[in-house]
Amino acid sequence: MRYYTATEAAAILGVTPKTLVNWLRKGEIRAKKKGRAYRLTENQLEEIRRKMVKEREKVLDEGRLSEKSGNQDTISAQLNNLSGRVGKLEGMVEQIDKRLSRFEMEFWVGWVTLIGFLISILLRL
Repeated sequence: MRYYTATEAAAILGVTPKTLVNWLRKGEIRAKKKGRAYRLTENQLEEIRRKMVKEREKVLDEGRLSEKSGNQDTISAQLNNLSGRVGKLEGMVEQIDKRLSRFEMEFWVGWVTLIGFLISILLRL
């Protein structure tokens, strides 16, 4: 029987090691602990994977039910909220782009000034 470290198990399950360790600490998953490191068997990984699939199916089913039960107003409100956030992000990206352009120009002006200064010193020699 092969044992997997938390990092290996997390990669197999498609979650971060931190997430897996949090599940272990909360007791949502049981595993052997060797020293400070957790060890999981293939059977445990398969059981966890089955639970994850069931949970995803449950969430998807709940989503389908809420759409059928007339929560379109909620969905529309969420879409409007997201649209507003996207607009804010676009504005922030535009500001960052302007600042970067100004910084690049100041950077090159500084270099050109420095090179001109060095050339003038060299010509005096």
